[in-house]
Amino acid sequence: ALVVERLPVENDDGELVTPENLGALVALFEGIDEDDVAISTDLDNFAELYTYPVAGAEYQTGENEDTRDCVDLYIFTDSWLFRIHVSVAADYTDDYKDMVGEWLTHLELVER
Repeated sequence: ALVVERLPVENDDGELVTPENLGALVALFEGIDEDDVAISTDLDNFAELYTYPVAGAEYQTGENEDTRDCVDLYIFTDSWLFRIHVSVAADYTDDYKDMVGEWLTHLELVER
């Protein structure tokens, strides 16, 4: 699954979402423990591509045969936080790894 969402730049507590507190937001969205979310901030290639700061999140959801590997990119603009969410059945992650990379590097955000 590939989903693009436009989110407010502030969390439910009125705090600006930053890479430092992004794990808590992802955990809240996905109903998982914040310790199970790996945040990446060294994504200069994506920041260059999207011309805004970018952070990534990797985590798993579900259990047993329903386990899914998830990769999110968060693009921090002045007005919005964009979430690009990719979810793949864990049994097929290796098969989709290159395709997911293509998806994430070929999306284009256009402000209107």
